[in-house]
Amino acid sequence: MPTSKESPPKKLTGWTHLIDGWGIGPAMQNLGRLIVVYGLWFISGGISLIIAYFLWQILIGLFFLKVDPWVLRSIRQFGLYVFGVMWLGFFIGSEAYIRKFIEPGKNIMRLLKILGIEIAVLITIYIVYLIIS
Repeated sequence: MPTSKESPPKKLTGWTHLIDGWGIGPAMQNLGRLIVVYGLWFISGGISLIIAYFLWQILIGLFFLKVDPWVLRSIRQFGLYVFGVMWLGFFIGSEAYIRKFIEPGKNIMRLLKILGIEIAVLITIYIVYLIIS
């Protein structure tokens, strides 16, 4: 007579055990990770936009302060577009790097370190901005 072997109970880790029986594929099990990673991407994009703004104000203050006001206005207007396009390129390019952290097994702490570096750069640039102005 064959003996039936019972399988050991599954180890419940994280929150995925809550949706095991729902018929949801593995792609949907990473939904929480996806939301966290892209949320951090948007926060990083916002911080980098603020950094670009303060950096632009510092450059205007240092290099173009003794220029005719009409010329200064045109430099500011054109430079705003240049910095905007550069920021947009960074924002879209960083998404390709950040997308790697959605996969299980990737350490999100590296992403948080990058965010910490951006915050440190923002604080430094803001202090320089306050000293100059």
